[in-house]
Amino acid sequence: MVTWITLSVMSFVLTEAPHSQVNWLSDYATAYRQTRAEGVPLLVVLDNPAEAEHRIEQVSRRKPDETQIELLSNYKLCHVDVRTQYGQRLAKAFHADQFPHTVIIDNTASVKLFKKTGPFTTEEWVTTLVKYKSGNRQTVVRGNSGFSSGSPYICNT
Repeated sequence: MVTWITLSVMSFVLTEAPHSQVNWLSDYATAYRQTRAEGVPLLVVLDNPAEAEHRIEQVSRRKPDETQIELLSNYKLCHVDVRTQYGQRLAKAFHADQFPHTVIIDNTASVKLFKKTGPFTTEEWVTTLVKYKSGNRQTVVRGNSGFSSGSPYICNT
């Protein structure tokens, strides 16, 4: 009996540990402030959990493995549910009308480096995480950032 319980707990820890090591904030303003303070890029995923094809899981299509966890550790992570009023306001600020909507903002929290609507293949996800992990402004999304003047990436709540 003890062996079965021990094996069950170990199995749970081994299968869930990598996923639990990824810490997603749900408040964009907090993630924004931490990004500015820590000098790391900000990875934002807006999703609609009520629709399977619009969930955050569609971004990577699988639980993070050790490589993805290591890459994600380079980012401040923010996941927002667009079904909430707060999520709807943030989606509007990002001009996101399809989900999941993924955005990477530079390490000064002032320039949008990358955006994508819809799922990634695992290869695309890892390549994107590698490309932007420094948060430097090597590649910038051109055009309307979707934010008003002033604090460009703060969504007032």
